[in-house]
Amino acid sequence: MNWKNLKQLVMTALRRAWLAMCTLGTVGFLWFWIVDGDNPLRSDDPYLVGLIFGMFAACLAIIYTATESIGRRVGWRRFQDFAYPIVLAAWCLFLWGNSLRGGEAAAVLSVACVASLIVGALTYPVCRFDVPRRLAVTVSCIAVVLLAMYCAACLIM
Repeated sequence: MNWKNLKQLVMTALRRAWLAMCTLGTVGFLWFWIVDGDNPLRSDDPYLVGLIFGMFAACLAIIYTATESIGRRVGWRRFQDFAYPIVLAAWCLFLWGNSLRGGEAAAVLSVACVASLIVGALTYPVCRFDVPRRLAVTVSCIAVVLLAMYCAACLIM
């Protein structure tokens, strides 16, 4: 692999990670805000859920890009479509298996397993399909506004 391909691979991974983080962070924020009903200017819980969703989505986007690169090198064009669900299933089985062991974190690990499955399913189309530039900029702006709201909520609390 030459430097030009490596640079292109890193830029693709970062672009996908940023877009997945912004998209799933916003979805996580909205989901928790609607379900929990917290006032976003009085509580940081929706923002934290959004950040966790976004960080996990960014990691999955990098994994998707890496498996896509591996698929190109071995000559299997859709390798990432096969490897991505396997990596996601392995992670969810790890969380689920640890939740079955019991203990204080069993409930949290069960919720994390379900949330990981949802985030993984929503991250796949973000990585798989080309997103128009206007939509990417719009989603990025929404995520930046939510980050500014989080800073304001922290200052108010």
